[in-house]
Amino acid sequence: MPLIIRKIRKTDYSAVAKLIKAFYREDTEGIGTNIKKIKDTFRELLLSPSGEVLVIKKNQIIVGYAILINYWSHEYGGNILHLDELYIKPKYRGQGIGTRLIKFVRNRRSHDAAAMIIEYVPTNKKAAKLYRRLGFKPIRNKFLIQKL
Repeated sequence: MPLIIRKIRKTDYSAVAKLIKAFYREDTEGIGTNIKKIKDTFRELLLSPSGEVLVIKKNQIIVGYAILINYWSHEYGGNILHLDELYIKPKYRGQGIGTRLIKFVRNRRSHDAAAMIIEYVPTNKKAAKLYRRLGFKPIRNKFLIQKL
């Protein structure tokens, strides 16, 4: 059965919310999540051109998701597509699904992007290796964040 990558639908919310919670259980360096954040993200990205949630299905089963955020960059002279989260269920990893998702996003030129940035935790060596193999390079800039 082919892999299907598409925008989230309201009927997917429950399944994707479970995957988001699983993502944050694995991401021990992150801030964490809760059902309010998840619902707010679904609502915001369903109605806004600022990004989207993609669902990854294999054999009619949702096996992963990606959250994409779009914003303008003066430095790059166009939109940056930020792959904020990419999660694939553990039993489906190593099958090329992450590669297919990234190629899908890149090939369709999502949000008319000039560049794509990927976020990952430094302890996730497999993700870093995949992203570098797909042509992503580290940037010199370091980011700092302050929660408001």
